[in-house]
Amino acid sequence: MAIRRGINEIEKRNREVAAMMGQSNIPELRLFGDGDMAFVRVLSEDPLDVDFHEVFDAALGNKRRFYYCKESDEGGCEYHKDLPSYPIVRMFMFWMWVYKIWHVSPADDGSWKPVEHGQRTYYEEPVSEARMLRSKLGRGAERWEQFRSVYDTYGTWKDRDYIYRRKGPFADPNVVYNLTPLDKSPLPDEIVKIMGKLPPLEAVAKGKITRNELIAQLSGQAAATSPQPSGVPVQETQAQTQIQAQAQAQTQEPRSEASEPDSEPRHKIDLPEDSIEFGEVDETPAEE
Repeated sequence: MAIRRGINEIEKRNREVAAMMGQSNIPELRLFGDGDMAFVRVLSEDPLDVDFHEVFDAALGNKRRFYYCKESDEGGCEYHKDLPSYPIVRMFMFWMWVYKIWHVSPADDGSWKPVEHGQRTYYEEPVSEARMLRSKLGRGAERWEQFRSVYDTYGTWKDRDYIYRRKGPFADPNVVYNLTPLDKSPLPDEIVKIMGKLPPLEAVAKGKITRNELIAQLSGQAAATSPQPSGVPVQETQAQTQIQAQAQAQTQEPRSEASEPDSEPRHKIDLPEDSIEFGEVDETPAEE
């Protein structure tokens, strides 16, 4: 409703706005340039499959936010009452350790150092922090299938580093994300310590953890010395070959539906027939 009467209603709305702002302020892994790639480690063994409402809220500058749908577990979701206006968007969520990101374009302030890689120059953003990956399933669940395929192959996500690469310019409805597994390697002790301090993804999804609270829980994170991703040679020519091969295979023959493995994986997001409509790629930041 547009008019809220009484201090209780006003304070209730303030809490809702604060929760949405807190959720969107949690550090997220996002890639925007065609060819951007992040060097990462998966920290979650149990990803979330979450329904959000897509909301353009005037109280937040009329920008897009994704607001957790409480209908199925808590009930009384105000956005669920008007689904045409606040459609449900299905997403999966992981905690990631992000070592660094190679961008195809330099930073506005010139702070990212250029890195020559193959025939291309990237610009390296040092990150060294835990970030949330919150992603739609992708067209035909293609994006989720990349993660599921890794689990089917190795039985875990956490035993190796990955290169997570975007293929497609900003706002491209046909963008593809490639997840390239590297060699098996032990998880560095300093990252293990941080992983144990991460809040549950469910609390983050519900907007119950703000950025400041996350920083407080990970108070030692900034001082942690993040190693280079294991299994990535100094020149990373092997990784380049892997990336190019996988990118070509997946962009030339994009999957239109989820493939079923021979045996049921431990972690499986069930895909009803109508779920594909939620798999359209989100090409703007979650808060825009």
